[in-house]
Amino acid sequence: MVHTSAGGSLLCDLRVRFFFNHGKHGLILEERGRRGLLLPQVPVEHKMDRDQFLDALCQKAGLNVDYWRTKQLNLRAFTATVFSEEEILSK
Repeated sequence: MVHTSAGGSLLCDLRVRFFFNHGKHGLILEERGRRGLLLPQVPVEHKMDRDQFLDALCQKAGLNVDYWRTKQLNLRAFTATVFSEEEILSK
């Protein structure tokens, strides 16, 4: 028998922000025709600090990891509700 596990994040409360709360907000970067998204739980799960989170976001968008240090970025922040398959099935 094969056991599978599914989970996900429901994106909500999408808005433009100049500052974000590391570990609470995910970020979407749109720059030079490229796009990258990291969920709020990513820095917590990977023990990233704020700078590492921004480095990873730039890398995800296909930019140099330190791109955010030299350019003003077009960022959107969001919160997410994280859920598991078990939580959905138990309701």
